[in-house]
Amino acid sequence: MEVTPRCGSDYDPFKSNTNRKHRDDECEGIWSDVERRMIRTEIQIRFNDMDPMRRVNNSSYSTYLELARLDFCNRYLSVVELEDIPFVLARVEMDLKASVLPGASIYVSTWVSAIGTTSWEFSYEIRDGKTETLYVSAKTVQVYFDYRAKTKKPIPPEFLKSLEKESL
Repeated sequence: MEVTPRCGSDYDPFKSNTNRKHRDDECEGIWSDVERRMIRTEIQIRFNDMDPMRRVNNSSYSTYLELARLDFCNRYLSVVELEDIPFVLARVEMDLKASVLPGASIYVSTWVSAIGTTSWEFSYEIRDGKTETLYVSAKTVQVYFDYRAKTKKPIPPEFLKSLEKESL
């Protein structure tokens, strides 16, 4: 699956791209459109997120990814009870690129990077809202799951449309 458009430089969200080289003039229009299609979740860093080294603790990043998945749920799902959430988290993969320090303004960009029969992959970037410094690249695998029946199921067509809408 092609995740990014081809233009002046190849952009890979899972390689160090702190300079955002893909933002060259010939790509600006393409990337503006792509970034508009990503779900952007603003994160408020809490004192509790910090570790004794005065940086965001590595365990807090998983919570930030969870908040981004909740943004997806709020856009596309009607969740009244916990059992209405139609997936289970099966895998988390995270690369820490730089430390988030107190006072940083950060956000998570989320997009669907792969879709299977019963599962899909979200990809994420946690970036600085002012400098665009890349702090974290991550992927998660979700499995479509019926909590009431306690079994995984194929992704239904209506939910598949939601995933495809957020796919890059």
